[in-house]
Amino acid sequence: MSADPQTWPSPEAQAIHRQILRQDPVGHWSRNLISAARDLGPVPRYGSTEWIDLPVNDPRRLAAVVIAAECWRLDEPTGAWAQALRQAEQDGVHQAAVDEFEDMWRRTLAHINRVDRARAAGSDIGLPLAERIELARRPQPTDRERPAGIRAKGAA
Repeated sequence: MSADPQTWPSPEAQAIHRQILRQDPVGHWSRNLISAARDLGPVPRYGSTEWIDLPVNDPRRLAAVVIAAECWRLDEPTGAWAQALRQAEQDGVHQAAVDEFEDMWRRTLAHINRVDRARAAGSDIGLPLAERIELARRPQPTDRERPAGIRAKGAA
């Protein structure tokens, strides 16, 4: 899906780019060249079929190459741009860690609540194996007496 060259990037992104580029003397020549080419019509993306169809001497052809070069240059973070990128990344990493911790804690509490409910109902869930075996060997009020002559399982 190809973006409309007249509306891409979004107006919000354009405003941010303008603010950053005002402090960028290197981009001054590029902006002027691109602006002059846009006066002739839409500038297609570099390498697209529309770009290939342009005459070799069309200023929009060079402008498309310069736009691609500026995208690459601006992707190399420096100054305020780099700081904004780093801060956004740190905020995202921090939020992901908080979300993961909260999810882990929510699942742990849910498990603790299930174990507490089971124990309140008389279950041995969550007890160590040795304690569960000990509980199983204790006589319970509902146990029946063994008839004489029948040995307990495992007894010699």
